[in-house]
Amino acid sequence: MKFKEKLQESLKGIIPKDLLDKLPSGYSVIGDIAVFRHLNPKIEDYKSTIGEHLISIDPQVRIVVEQVDTISPYRKPVIVHVAGEKRTKTTHKEFNTIFNIDLETITFSPGNKNERNHLVQTVSDNEVICDMFACIGNLSLPIVVNKPSVRIYGIEWNQIAFDFLRQNIEVNKVDNRYFPIYGNNKDSTPRNFATRVLMGYFDIDYNQFRCALE
Repeated sequence: MKFKEKLQESLKGIIPKDLLDKLPSGYSVIGDIAVFRHLNPKIEDYKSTIGEHLISIDPQVRIVVEQVDTISPYRKPVIVHVAGEKRTKTTHKEFNTIFNIDLETITFSPGNKNERNHLVQTVSDNEVICDMFACIGNLSLPIVVNKPSVRIYGIEWNQIAFDFLRQNIEVNKVDNRYFPIYGNNKDSTPRNFATRVLMGYFDIDYNQFRCALE
């Protein structure tokens, strides 16, 4: 049974019948936090009930939040508490990699799991990689954790993300092979050293492309 159908079945008689088709069709899980995105405004009065039911049917979930917006330039999520404990910090585990994260300050997409797996499978032994948009290690940490001969230089200009990146490098015990660099990648990217450059960001400008190619 699909999530929405399961939720509809569980909430019959609890919320008005005409709102059952407005229920969310899915959610993402980061650590022990479930994230809804842009819930239908018509179910606003029932969000906490929906969240509590989600916690009751998904054993890995202890908290439910809704992401209602993202603020540039750091892509800071706007998070609203829905149900469960009132915290946004969690530990997410994926591909033998530990990510400590605060969902109120950092964007992390579990939907990119296949992309992270593809990178791990694609990278060869002994590569030297530059991650120009490292964030908390979203794309590059699983590589260095699963490829013990690879070295990575990760650049991040958001101080909060950079602090989490350093923490995640330490907790994954890769501080001898993952080297974080704080600063704007247009100025802080080392030249002529990498076998591969990662650019996990959409709004890339010409100068960033130029840095990647140098």
